[in-house]
Amino acid sequence: MNNYVLSCCSTSDLTFYEYKELDIEHISFHYFMDDVEHTDDNFTSITSDAFYNAMSNGVKTRTSQVNVEEFTTYFEKFLLKGKDILHVTLSSGISGVINSATIAATLLKEKYPSRKIIIVDSLCGSGGYAFLMYKLSKLKKEGHTIEELNEYAINNRLRIIHLLFPTDLRYFFNGGRVKKAVGFISNILHFCPIIESNKEGKMVLKKKAIGKKHALNDLYDLFKETVDNGVNYNDLLIIAHAHMKEDAETLKEKILSEFINLKDKIKIMEIGTTMGSHCGPGTMMLNYFGKVRE
Repeated sequence: MNNYVLSCCSTSDLTFYEYKELDIEHISFHYFMDDVEHTDDNFTSITSDAFYNAMSNGVKTRTSQVNVEEFTTYFEKFLLKGKDILHVTLSSGISGVINSATIAATLLKEKYPSRKIIIVDSLCGSGGYAFLMYKLSKLKKEGHTIEELNEYAINNRLRIIHLLFPTDLRYFFNGGRVKKAVGFISNILHFCPIIESNKEGKMVLKKKAIGKKHALNDLYDLFKETVDNGVNYNDLLIIAHAHMKEDAETLKEKILSEFINLKDKIKIMEIGTTMGSHCGPGTMMLNYFGKVRE
């Protein structure tokens, strides 16, 4: 049995059931609703409907990443059991959490010199982050070493495509990701930008769409253009959404009508409280293996 722990942050948006099933440990971010702090517990203490309805009704949300002290306490409980650690962080392109994890690991290596603590930047978020963790979990269960998992993560993280669109840009400009004037005008015009993650794990504009219907069609068309092996794609596909369950199911059926190899390989998941605080309700994301990001 592998003598190491596979770990990630709650921003992978996996459920507690999935963490257990995949044998993955995790540490939680924090989020605030009207300045009241909560733990990102993957919709355990609050339902996704309640969270996203609150946002739609004007509740202000913000987030707080895991600090050095929290990481130190979290890592040490595994080190005390004689376990090595491979911790995969949220993309450095959208969060500085890797810095806290790295500092904690450096401090603990002095105290536990015989133990390995490997910190790797996923360059992914939400559904893409979950995609990578699914792959690493499978390798660990197959008996691969901690070094082999680290190498796989580094060699394959940029193959994981992130295509998404928000139907309401006010959550992006509330977080400073879009200028307020631009966001205001965009919402009046029903502008739904198709966004992708680049090689630095940052969100960049891929295509402009007007309205949800056009955005969904464009998302699907871009998926067909960029997915590995086209309609013969035969690997994991994740549809992540924020309060768009019916649209996610419709998109799944559309994909299955053309991508016949994907039966039982499509996972629909909800974007969690931390990531959802920034993208807002009405966001749809596709994650899959494609051409290495530029």
